[in-house]
Amino acid sequence: MLIIGDKGNQRILRVSLNNPSAVATVIAGSNGKGCKMNQFEAAVGVALDSSGQLYVSDPGCNRLVRFPLSSNSTISATFLGSINSSELLFINELTDDIYVVSYDDNAVYKFIGGSGPPVVAAGI
Repeated sequence: MLIIGDKGNQRILRVSLNNPSAVATVIAGSNGKGCKMNQFEAAVGVALDSSGQLYVSDPGCNRLVRFPLSSNSTISATFLGSINSSELLFINELTDDIYVVSYDDNAVYKFIGGSGPPVVAAGI
């Protein structure tokens, strides 16, 4: 499975790698541009944790959100925190710690165990 942050269309797509003729499926977003929990302004960073939850960084709204991959929209999203210009994500699969890069703050923030509040892991 491949997860894609489609910034231009404010949505997250899933593509099956097992089926070469598979069409991308929208798994979050497509509700117009914005910062409501069912919208994205600029969804670019995407990552999955060990339990299959999807994390999306949205630098347009300066936020990190999480929702179950089985969900069909960000209505079931959980707001994890506000990170300025958060575009890159990394999840440690052993600990589920989430690392988020903030270009504005020149820092890397860490959400311990996949929840907040974030702590500075590097920079500033």
